[in-house]
Amino acid sequence: MLRAKKKISQREVQTDKFTTTYFNVQDWYQLNKKNVNIGTTIFALIIIAIVFYYNNLNANNKTSAAELAKLMQFIDAGQHKEAINGIPEKNIRGLLSIVDNDGSSNSGNLAKFYLANSYYSTGEFQKAIEIFEDVDADGNLIESSRLAGLAASFEAIGNFKVAAKYYEQSATFDNTLPTVPNNFFNAAILYGKSGESEKAKKLFDKIKKDFPTSAEARDCERYIAEFASIEK
Repeated sequence: MLRAKKKISQREVQTDKFTTTYFNVQDWYQLNKKNVNIGTTIFALIIIAIVFYYNNLNANNKTSAAELAKLMQFIDAGQHKEAINGIPEKNIRGLLSIVDNDGSSNSGNLAKFYLANSYYSTGEFQKAIEIFEDVDADGNLIESSRLAGLAASFEAIGNFKVAAKYYEQSATFDNTLPTVPNNFFNAAILYGKSGESEKAKKLFDKIKKDFPTSAEARDCERYIAEFASIEK
């Protein structure tokens, strides 16, 4: 006998979409992380795109949320200058305008994250740092990605010690995220580059112990040997 189908609420549909997409991104990351350079915020951008979708189901400022959604096509295409400034002739506001006018709302804070990421992507690392520092993160994914964004920006200007600190903070902020071993790995490498070999070794050992099946764990011994040879 066929049973009547359970009526699924809109909220359940939305949550299921979020969950499915989140795990799809985890699968993508596992397959492609070897191609993601140290210091990049590509994965952070993807994960925040999901958070953007989820958080704005009940966004306070729907206008800004809709305008931010329009800019996703430029961000996804790597057209970061267009994302920053918008397309005035097409009546599309840029990230800078959204932040200036609505920076305190949920959508405005997400726009700040995207603005910082776009400044990073266009090589304006100091501006990226200033905006990342001003993001009022709401949720573990956003905060962890914000810290990774700061790490990448400080790495880009050659401040490896501070970058390592932020990568480590990102990794420890939420140990359930798939980016954790990669952020610990980045932190270890940069501690090594900044002369703090003991901190580097401790993180490499942590990766091998806590994430033994990760790609990062397989590379740890090589870096431990490399830093040891530099010290001799």
